[in-house]
Amino acid sequence: MIESFQTARRTAALCLAAFTAAVSAPGGDLRSGTNRYDYVIVAPSSFTGCMQTLADFRQAHDGLLSLVVPIDSIVTQFGTGIRPDSALKDFIRCALTGWKDPKPRYFLLAGNVNCIPSHFEPEQLVDPEHAVYDSLFIDEWFVESTPSAGSIPRILASIGRLPACDSSAAGVMVSKILQYEEDPADSWSSRALCLADYRQGEGEVFEYDARLLSSALAKSWPDTITVHIREDSPLHRDGDEFRRLWNQGAAIAAYCGHANPQELSSSCYLDCCNADSLCNGRRLPLALLGGCDLRFDGNCGQSVPVNLLLCARGGAIAVVASEGLIYESDVEYFLASLIEQMTGHPELSAGEAFTTAKNNAGNPFILRRYTFLGDPALHIKYNPATLAIPQPSASPGPLSLDQNYPNPFNPTTTIRYFLPLDSHVTLKLYTSLGQEAAVLVHADQPAGPHAVRLDGSALSSGVYFYRLEAGSHTMTRRCILVK
Repeated sequence: MIESFQTARRTAALCLAAFTAAVSAPGGDLRSGTNRYDYVIVAPSSFTGCMQTLADFRQAHDGLLSLVVPIDSIVTQFGTGIRPDSALKDFIRCALTGWKDPKPRYFLLAGNVNCIPSHFEPEQLVDPEHAVYDSLFIDEWFVESTPSAGSIPRILASIGRLPACDSSAAGVMVSKILQYEEDPADSWSSRALCLADYRQGEGEVFEYDARLLSSALAKSWPDTITVHIREDSPLHRDGDEFRRLWNQGAAIAAYCGHANPQELSSSCYLDCCNADSLCNGRRLPLALLGGCDLRFDGNCGQSVPVNLLLCARGGAIAVVASEGLIYESDVEYFLASLIEQMTGHPELSAGEAFTTAKNNAGNPFILRRYTFLGDPALHIKYNPATLAIPQPSASPGPLSLDQNYPNPFNPTTTIRYFLPLDSHVTLKLYTSLGQEAAVLVHADQPAGPHAVRLDGSALSSGVYFYRLEAGSHTMTRRCILVK
């Protein structure tokens, strides 16, 4: 660590020692209304050494009043007769409502769920009659408001997790954070990387999503590279080349596609093994991983998000990933919103941008499955020298109408299309006999990507056609409703 940071850290530690000792000690009063902190780390006692280093850094680097709280202290003071996750929630609620201003802006849970509890609940994606259940851990639950009847909970503070299984793993993650924050922006930090999955029979839905994300990324990371898994695409690169691009460094690495804990895509472009072998050094991206069930809970063995954070030779500085099943049509617009928050409001940390995007989301029931794995106070790299140079506008590309997904469908599906210019748009659904079945869009729309959800609940099973008219151009595709 450079000398200036060591001096600042020692000074901050000495200044804060008397102030923090009473509360951070196991017998300190965590309910006291005199407590006053911006940044709170909850950690096992064995992690507190390296976590205090991070807390001291946030104090010196960001001016955040910082506190490390042993989880045993929380359980002792808030856990009488209740589960550990409820005790942790009660502590966070007390800090947000009962402590002196400024109330905490950030909470960092330092440890996987075996070290620091998450909130466990069954997963239910549809109505109870057709429910799909699985184990699900929701960190957002700790910082949600208590909604009134019929309203949606709001997220009251930014929360992140370092999913470390022991103090050694926690030390690796903290070291990467400190190095990342101290290194200046460089040429790699003007770059973003976006990978689009492909599976036969599903159309090019993930490539559409990658175009949406790449467009948002290029506003602040002009050297944005899109890679397609589909072998006949002009943007195709194989897995080895994709990982070489990752190793060259990027500020953001985004993925659109299928996933499970052990791999992104069935094509193995990134899995637990080759995530461990990445060697991008300090050129660390924020990884925005679309796809289901990229777990962090430690109960499924290794996972791609955890391995990216644990990789000592590179990997990622933070990961946004799903704990459980998600709807692809919601996720990519959420990730685009997260990118827009970071690029449009550079004063926000990554965790604050994540929280704002969630609070603005259209489907919070699904998106609460997404967890920020990393330090929520982290600021993602930009390259100011590159951003100061006006970038040529990208070619808008042709009008396109994607195959609906899923197809066949019952009862809903999503239709996506891209407008190269502002246009008056009509999108209609027709029966196989040419009879108009529904008007989905009839409006002026701006250039760019668009998506419409088709609800076939009132329609009969069969073959339909949807036709897009934009300006003088018309495109038609076929879809199948099966009930």
